[in-house]
Amino acid sequence: MNGPLLSGCILAVIAVARVGYLLVQLRRIWHARSWPSTVAVVLSSGMARRNMSAVFDVAVTYRYRVAGRDYVGTRIRITGTDCESKFSAVWLTKKYRPGAVVHAHYCPGQPDKPVLETGLSLTFIGTLCWTAALCIFAVSWFQFQQMP
Repeated sequence: MNGPLLSGCILAVIAVARVGYLLVQLRRIWHARSWPSTVAVVLSSGMARRNMSAVFDVAVTYRYRVAGRDYVGTRIRITGTDCESKFSAVWLTKKYRPGAVVHAHYCPGQPDKPVLETGLSLTFIGTLCWTAALCIFAVSWFQFQQMP
């Protein structure tokens, strides 16, 4: 197998693995849309830049009650709490400021696994677009390598 073809194979494997991961995440997001919700109170929130990148992590801690039992949650979304811009991170931190009353959505069989938001994030949509571009590039690479 020559170098360019091997590179194309590696790229295709990465693209397929990423698509598989995103499909699992998408399935989890879809199921979370039907989860019941309960009132929660935000205990703390903050943000931090991830290493030297432009990505910010938002940390939120909240308390909620299900069937008479108290729980503490930290997840904002199923897909994570990273934000691609400082603006988004600041917005989430303000939205989930300490003392704010919000709704926590919890898995019926596992009430200790809550999220505050059940929809798609811009980061997730961006990742879907990036992965689609990678797949198109991998297919084009193979077609280009097959040309005489």
